[in-house]
Amino acid sequence: METDYLRELTGVVESGSFADASDELFLSQPTLYRHMKTIEEKLGADGPLFYRTPQGMRLTPLGGIIYRYAERILSAEEECRAEIRKRRAAGEALIRIAAIDTNAYPQISDALACFGEKYPDCRTHVTLAHTAYNMESLRKCDCDFAFAILGEGQGTEFCQEPVLADPLTAIIYNGHPLAEREGAVSMEELVKYPMLISGENSFTSCLCRRLFGELKIRPKIVLTSYNRATLKNMAEEELGIALMLKRQAETLHLNRSVLRPVTPVSMGHLTLLYRESALEKTVNRDFLLCVRTEREHPERGEEKRRTALQNAALYHSKMD
Repeated sequence: METDYLRELTGVVESGSFADASDELFLSQPTLYRHMKTIEEKLGADGPLFYRTPQGMRLTPLGGIIYRYAERILSAEEECRAEIRKRRAAGEALIRIAAIDTNAYPQISDALACFGEKYPDCRTHVTLAHTAYNMESLRKCDCDFAFAILGEGQGTEFCQEPVLADPLTAIIYNGHPLAEREGAVSMEELVKYPMLISGENSFTSCLCRRLFGELKIRPKIVLTSYNRATLKNMAEEELGIALMLKRQAETLHLNRSVLRPVTPVSMGHLTLLYRESALEKTVNRDFLLCVRTEREHPERGEEKRRTALQNAALYHSKMD
């Protein structure tokens, strides 16, 4: 028996008339009569649910029993629907993002800030890790979006939204022959000296090793590390030349070294990865829109960061 029939029963009781109830429920009277008869048969009432009085339709004793239970059933149904809405709302109000270095790539923070302005009540869960870990998190459905560094034309099983391109550069210590001149240095020149590169599974390491292979050169790699500050420090200790992406290197405050572009030009592409199914959620579609907005209008994020720094400086000056 449909719960809608029980809802129609309560409609008849509240209106006191089959005619009025049929109008309110957009049903014909014969259909409404038939549904009441179905209730009688399904619940074994063996008699009518209503009797007619000068004041309108009234419940029979059996009808009264069924009506009381109908109210409970309909109330339980509404509670169930409310609980489902609550759970769905909780899911809609959470966005999970796997990100990489936001110091090197403030576009990620800018997109999150833009999204936060639009959805101030939405919980945003952000984890920071390297590209390989973030992509694995996306494969396991542990996140809705993953920021990753990809090579030119590198395919994945995920949808891709490009954010920006970042060229490979060299950190060369002051006093080194290659540091004395301006402009780019070639990979053939660099590999004449000891090399410092990122850890084995990192994007930069894979990019460098691919370049070495294409150029048919065998570098002397003296250190690999996932810690970029370690690579920079070792370069400034004159232990070798460090290779890393430009924006990542620029966050390291080079004191006794210089940054030089590398030829042939090789790029890492900051990319937002996601499953197509993620866009079934409104908040996820809006986050993707925020990423696109910040990519196309980077000056907005720069202005916000500049204002935040000025406000922080003003606050500290007042404290002093």
